[in-house]
Amino acid sequence: MKQKLCFGLISLFTLLLCSEAYAEAECVSAGINQACGYDCKTAGAKVDCAKTPDGACITAGSKILCWDPPYRTKRKAECISAGINLACGYDCKSAGANVKCASTPEGKCNVNGAQINCWDPPRQEPQSYRPAPNPHRVAPQTYRPAPQNYRPAPPADRPAPPKPAPQNVKEAECVSAGINQACGYDCKTAGINVKCAQTPAGACIAVGINILCWDPPRPTHRKAECIASGINMACGYDCKSAGINVKCSSNPNGRCIANGINITCSE
Repeated sequence: MKQKLCFGLISLFTLLLCSEAYAEAECVSAGINQACGYDCKTAGAKVDCAKTPDGACITAGSKILCWDPPYRTKRKAECISAGINLACGYDCKSAGANVKCASTPEGKCNVNGAQINCWDPPRQEPQSYRPAPNPHRVAPQTYRPAPQNYRPAPPADRPAPPKPAPQNVKEAECVSAGINQACGYDCKTAGINVKCAQTPAGACIAVGINILCWDPPRPTHRKAECIASGINMACGYDCKSAGINVKCSSNPNGRCIANGINITCSE
């Protein structure tokens, strides 16, 4: 009896947690119209619902707006209104009668006067870099099998290599410079110019009124660096300078070497 009671309490507690974490679908009617989905809304004889649990709906007068994110995010969208204008998404902002939202949870919106600029980071398929081949690698030799009665010495205990510490990835930001604005990562301003990298691993540098932003060609968790010499700028990995020349590798595992005024980088 006690086991059945405990099992029932655990099941009830689990059900309550799940009901709080995930909204259940519903069906709503308005006159002869009906719709099923999530966060359903009615406006007079109109009815509409979001298609996914992450979606959201909003009404203003006789208008209904329902919106769903382009992919599963596990973060519910929000909606905003200004008069008869409606918008749904993330980091929503309003400026007078204008309303606008980003399309992804990582997106950002910025208000500059009566203008709203929303930005979303590009989605990239996970890929990995292959390290460059080692030219000093010795070709494997062919060994003869040891006699059956031979027992190799036990290997010495070697401590496991420490795991790399996770890098702190900054959130995207939006920056304004006069009437110009931009959103992304590692944003820089130079006078009225403003520019941002488009991925967390990207980097930017400003020299005078010029700004250079660079993003790795493939997804990586290693943040790029930037270097400047005079008016010349470069971003990437293992950056080197030689006089007024600057250069970086585009590969996180790449290397650069300076010889006089020349710089050579592996890709």
